[in-house]
Amino acid sequence: MKQKKSLLGVTLTGGLEEEMTAWAGTSLLIEIGRKCGAIEIAERVLPPKKSDKGLTQGQMVESFVLLSAVGGDCIDDMEQLRWDKGLVAMVGYTPLGDGKAMAGQIS
Repeated sequence: MKQKKSLLGVTLTGGLEEEMTAWAGTSLLIEIGRKCGAIEIAERVLPPKKSDKGLTQGQMVESFVLLSAVGGDCIDDMEQLRWDKGLVAMVGYTPLGDGKAMAGQIS
């Protein structure tokens, strides 16, 4: 995965030269969430996963925040995020999560 250092000291992970997304504005939300430590806090305070497969707890929280930010109404809307290659490149992990699997983890 490509890493670039910007003039503002923000490290971007991914290859956005090849991909586009209609939700490019969410990059600021992702950056704020990561810089303020919300992802690390989620990793620390949420119960540990039973398996190493899939998303980390922090990535799960970030995915739900993204879903809400782009107007997702239900867990099935996660599929739209999952297939957006530009969004996947911005967050730096793929897939963004299977809605049914995520529903099983939060129930």
